[in-house]
Amino acid sequence: MTINPIHKTTIEQTIKDEDPTANNFAYELSSDETLGSQIWYVEWKSKKLGKDEALYYITINKNNVIHFYDDGVAAAKSIYDMIEKRRSIIQRLSEFTLVDLIAAFIAIVVTIAFVMQLTIKGSLGQEMIAIFGIILGYYFGKNIGKTSN
Repeated sequence: MTINPIHKTTIEQTIKDEDPTANNFAYELSSDETLGSQIWYVEWKSKKLGKDEALYYITINKNNVIHFYDDGVAAAKSIYDMIEKRRSIIQRLSEFTLVDLIAAFIAIVVTIAFVMQLTIKGSLGQEMIAIFGIILGYYFGKNIGKTSN
C-alpha cells in the first residue's frame, strides 16, 4: 500500500521544517487501519541527524489528522491510550476479582451508612468509627502490599 500523496507532502514538509537537510524519504506501512488509524514508519537521510534519529512513527486517523512520534514506545503508548478510551465500564470491571468486587461493595455500603449517620444524627457512634477505620486500614494496607512487591 502506498501513502496518500497529500499525507506524504504534509509529512515531508513537517520533517523538513525541523530538519532542512532531510531527503530520500522511505515509508513503510506498519499497520493498516488499527483502531481507525494507519501507522507508518518513515526514515530519511539527514546531514543534521544520525541514522537512528532520522525516523518517525506516524499515525493518520480517519479524519486525516497526523501525529508524529520519535520513538516506538511513544507510538505504542498512543495506541494503548486509544484502546483504553474504547473500553466499556463492564470491560474495566471484569479485570477485578470477585474478592475485590465484594470488598468494594462493602466499602461503599459502609461509607454510605457513615455519611447517612453523620447527616441524620450529626455525630458518629464509636462502633461506626471503628468499622470505618478497619475498612480504611484494610484498603491502605492492601495498597501498600501491592506497591512494595
